[in-house]
Amino acid sequence: MISVRTTELIVGQPISVPVVLGGYDPARDSGLDVRVEISVTGGSAQLGTQTGSSIVLDGTLAEVTQQLGALTVTATQSGDVVIKVRAFRIDKPNESISGGATLVAAEPTASPTPTPTQSAVAVVATPSASPQATTAAAPPPTLRSFDPRDNPEFVITSAVTAAAVLGVVGAGALAPTIGGGSQSGGGSGSGTAGSSGVGTSGAGRRPDNADTQSWLADIADTSLTAGASAAGSAVLLGWGDRQQTWRTPLSDRLDQGIARSARRLAQTSPLLLRLIDDGTYLRAMFGSFVGLLPMLGLVLGVLAVANVHGEAITPSLWLVAAVIVIGSLNALAGAAAVLAFTVGLLAMGGLSSVGGVRLLMGLCLIAFGPALVAAGTRPLRRSRDEQHNVWERVTDFVVVPLVAGFLVQGTVRALPGLAGLELPIAADAGLLALIAIAAMLLRMVLEEVAARGYPNRLNEIEFAELPQPAAAQRIAAILLRTLAFAFVSEAFIGAVWQLWVGVALFLLTQVLMLAAPSVPNSPVLFHLVPVGVPRFLLVLLASLGLATLATLLVGEGPDSSQWAFVFLLLPGLVLAGVGMFGREPEPGDTRWYLRPGMRMWYRIGGVVLVAVSVWASQLA
Repeated sequence: MISVRTTELIVGQPISVPVVLGGYDPARDSGLDVRVEISVTGGSAQLGTQTGSSIVLDGTLAEVTQQLGALTVTATQSGDVVIKVRAFRIDKPNESISGGATLVAAEPTASPTPTPTQSAVAVVATPSASPQATTAAAPPPTLRSFDPRDNPEFVITSAVTAAAVLGVVGAGALAPTIGGGSQSGGGSGSGTAGSSGVGTSGAGRRPDNADTQSWLADIADTSLTAGASAAGSAVLLGWGDRQQTWRTPLSDRLDQGIARSARRLAQTSPLLLRLIDDGTYLRAMFGSFVGLLPMLGLVLGVLAVANVHGEAITPSLWLVAAVIVIGSLNALAGAAAVLAFTVGLLAMGGLSSVGGVRLLMGLCLIAFGPALVAAGTRPLRRSRDEQHNVWERVTDFVVVPLVAGFLVQGTVRALPGLAGLELPIAADAGLLALIAIAAMLLRMVLEEVAARGYPNRLNEIEFAELPQPAAAQRIAAILLRTLAFAFVSEAFIGAVWQLWVGVALFLLTQVLMLAAPSVPNSPVLFHLVPVGVPRFLLVLLASLGLATLATLLVGEGPDSSQWAFVFLLLPGLVLAGVGMFGREPEPGDTRWYLRPGMRMWYRIGGVVLVAVSVWASQLA
């Protein structure tokens, strides 16, 4: 799609007439070699060193789109001036897109020449007393607008990624983004969908049954079970328990303060409790020094504000990468970085558009989403008693980082659509995904050190069993998540009827999860509902198929992305509907593939499913 800015021309004067190329994915297509042909009737065009009634521009898509923003047109006559633009890939000249505009040129009007005043002359003639005093850091470059509704393929790719993430962790996965409580999603084998009380990171919690110990488990047990010390039983000291690393100043007060506030936060602000609990492994090893990472997050947030000069755009690549790393190690640190960035933008008046607000929501998902969302697929930490199961632990080390990388890559690619600007960082989505994978691998290693070396310390500071959030809070969480979902989705498909249908489907999915404990349980359905990696793969492949179906039914264009938006919410709704009835197996039973006779097939199938999932995720 090609659009030419409509403006009024003046005969004999060069006027800026930017040309915008749409219908492509900036992160994927920027390196394509393209040619753009521009012709002007009734005037001449200028672009770089080229001037005349026709201009030919060759280069990569990223280079060409940037240069087209500098196009100027000079009318040689009053009346209509016709501008035509044709663009195509160098290797596919027969597959072109065209666009243009008819502008109106007017004769120039005479304007009196102002007489400079004495004071004005004095200001011009007076040299600066200190040239360095007027020198400021260069502001960020002006970014061109980006409307995802003009890029159906971009919208569909973003929707497929979102559907896959929500499919594996449930609609409640948005809770960390908007602060609306949490629920275990999508029919976890550990219990009722949506039944967990407070949704912690799940790191290191001992699952309630063998099903949640499986790498195929949907959600790690999120019910903040009591440690052995809380239950009155002893735990053998580890080598770390005997060290001084955690006996730092104020550690006891910090532990006591968190313990006292946990019950209240469980009912009023489950998100904040999840953020605090995410650093438990670090608190076990380093005591009060765990606060250094959130402090570093605040510093990075302030640096990011200075980096963008108070504008609601993404900071430099290294700053975003640094926030991903500290947020992966401690979700509270990532949240602190976004908080400082948000406060800075508000103080400088840079947060003045809905695009800026949506961008902040995307940055939240990048900053502390990997730690919270990835922990919903596999345990980040297993107790020392579980370390003998090497197969399960190796699978943890594979699945958790890959989920984190998939989330970061998809979110970074979607940032231009959220902000409404062509953000250069979208081209580095793959690099940031690798950084997220590496950071989560480091997190897993540190979690392993904590579990093996500091078992008694972990037992002492892990939360005891906490109450579920109040019903009003859970309902408010659902409404907030739904409003956030509608707010973000509107940027991608517009306020069309498909948006409201999709929002209704999203809301219904959460209502089913909330109502699950009130309906009968079917052990047969329990075995039929996929969880974990199989669920992720099923939703991802179904989403890719439904997106293709939408394109085949309505053709390429905005309609295809709008219909795909509705279609992609159906797999999650169906799984939630079936999962609410298939919550638990028969007493003493487990999932069919975890039975003793299925061990070999379980492991072979696990390797195949992980490999296929990695391959399919690259298609999104």
